[in-house]
Amino acid sequence: MKRIIIILISLLAIFRINALEKGNFGIRATFDLSIPGNWNVNHENMDLFKPGAGFSIGGVYYRPLGKSFYLEPGISFFYNTYSFKDLSITGADGTIKSEDPSVRKSGIRIPVHFGYEFSLTDKWKLALYTGPEVNYVFSKTAHVKHRESLGEDFDPKTLGIDEHRNFDVAWKIGITVPFDYLWVGVDAAIGLTDLQPGKVSFRENRVSVTTTYYF
Repeated sequence: MKRIIIILISLLAIFRINALEKGNFGIRATFDLSIPGNWNVNHENMDLFKPGAGFSIGGVYYRPLGKSFYLEPGISFFYNTYSFKDLSITGADGTIKSEDPSVRKSGIRIPVHFGYEFSLTDKWKLALYTGPEVNYVFSKTAHVKHRESLGEDFDPKTLGIDEHRNFDVAWKIGITVPFDYLWVGVDAAIGLTDLQPGKVSFRENRVSVTTTYYF
């Protein structure tokens, strides 16, 4: 965790130096609603997961492009969760020992927003944006409650989360409301990468509430 914080601070410092004459540096925090898609097996959909929550925090660089258009790359650390749906795990005696294990992922998120600002009134503005987002997951686990009651033969890796691809690309669409240096908005990230190798197709989606403070 300390290494991650040091890397983020270093990258934010680089963004800050570049932004002094060209744009604005900002700090962004998000509250995430993780929405896993269905498993698609032989053209049949299987609803295996329930939505979960998470967060991200990092930095952005706002660069005006003229005529109300702007470009905004960023980088952040994220932690997201969701859980299996209606999954019961039994012990050696045949009784249910644990239900609906949670999926926990953390990593780095790199979005690039292309936006447009416009005025509603003299006081109120809106900004619409879209663009790609690259995610790299460096930690992914299936957390099973009451693990000790399942015996040594049970391995959480059998749930398949470790097989998910680390790289994920999504496409984002969002809207935000500027309040001077503070921008508050909401966006959606639509998963484009099939995260499950083999015959199963699976993608992750997300809806986020965002808060950004610009310097």
